[in-house]
Amino acid sequence: MQDDAGPGSAGVVGQAGRALTAWLLRIGLVRAVLVIAGFSVISSVLITGVSIHLTLPRIALEEWLYFAILTPAVISPLVGVVVMSLAYRLADAQRALASLARTDPLTGIGNRRHFIDSAEAFLALAAEDADPVALLMLDIDHFKQLNDRYGHAAGDAALIAVAQCCSRRASVLGRWGGEEFCILLPATAIGVAAVLAEQLREDIAALAIPAVPEGVTVSIGVAAASGERFGLDDLLSAADRQLYRAKAAGRNRVSSAPPADGDRPARPAVAEADRPHAAALTSRMNVAINPVISAGGKP
Repeated sequence: MQDDAGPGSAGVVGQAGRALTAWLLRIGLVRAVLVIAGFSVISSVLITGVSIHLTLPRIALEEWLYFAILTPAVISPLVGVVVMSLAYRLADAQRALASLARTDPLTGIGNRRHFIDSAEAFLALAAEDADPVALLMLDIDHFKQLNDRYGHAAGDAALIAVAQCCSRRASVLGRWGGEEFCILLPATAIGVAAVLAEQLREDIAALAIPAVPEGVTVSIGVAAASGERFGLDDLLSAADRQLYRAKAAGRNRVSSAPPADGDRPARPAVAEADRPHAAALTSRMNVAINPVISAGGKP
């Protein structure tokens, strides 16, 4: 029984210690040092007073009380400053490491891992409410040739510019890898997503990038799902297929796939966009399959 109680007690003490440390970090360095100093003084008075009362009951009150207060009042603030400064530095380092683990260092947006975690969380919420969800996968056209012609610094500048442009329209954005980006659009039907993708394509084509005089273009694949169950892998695969259709059709265009619906034919993307809240919801996940390719804003 003692073996079982030991680890449990240690766990409770550890949790209490972590909670106390987190609270001290929240209240700030000065307040934390004052709290530590005050606790040290009170503890010193209590411990010293009880000890002397039990061992030397005839000693004068002023004598032990003076030392019991003075000693921790001088030492504990100095120790508290050192300890709390180290604690703040450790907390800052931990936050920085956590941010690096989830952020693309070049563009400053979320990396692949961060996008997957965020997208899965949004998909879970969408499944509960039976809301539609759309996903955009975009790729910078002829990125290798851009690097070969202007150098990798120019390629980096293009990636940063595209990421910043996407971040102005994206709910959930991540650099998928290389020159590919993914955007998740919660509560967005396929028609609206296709219109947004076309607008994004035009915005990127209009970017002024000094390192790349002729600018850059992107190909975008759009897929959507709705219903009670969502699979991120299926949605990514559908968007990836549409991205390759856009590339095969000449690049610098959007390829979208309306959700499959066995009861009636899919409506055109423009008609869907005119009524963004009228998208039909089904009881199972519907992933885009029939391509609708557009270029320059024309279906």
